[in-house]
Amino acid sequence: MSDYNYYQKQGITPTRTPAVIRDGVAVMVEARSCVAVSVFSRNGVKALHFSGIPKLSGHKGTLNFPFDENVSLFTQVEKIMLANNMCHNVTRVDPLRHNETESVYSVTFNRRLLKSTVRK
Repeated sequence: MSDYNYYQKQGITPTRTPAVIRDGVAVMVEARSCVAVSVFSRNGVKALHFSGIPKLSGHKGTLNFPFDENVSLFTQVEKIMLANNMCHNVTRVDPLRHNETESVYSVTFNRRLLKSTVRK
């Protein structure tokens, strides 16, 4: 029995995981990833900070983005990540912890894969 038939009998629809060619070898890559985002107030200004993505964290983790309380966190995070070419889209934002100084969220997103190196 093939893997595809096995998963179908289990009621699971298998999806294709993209393969990236590295040194002539197809390497499977996970298309979905997570990053932590903090919302805090500094010097009277609310800000967003990404942890775990160097391009969005900045040098020594000092890069912060303005936070607008009138716009959803989901929308703001997705706009920042899309503008910096860091994702295809954001799929969910879940709260991790909250205290009087900051709120931390887990952001799940679909990675942006290079079309020229992806095999379907």
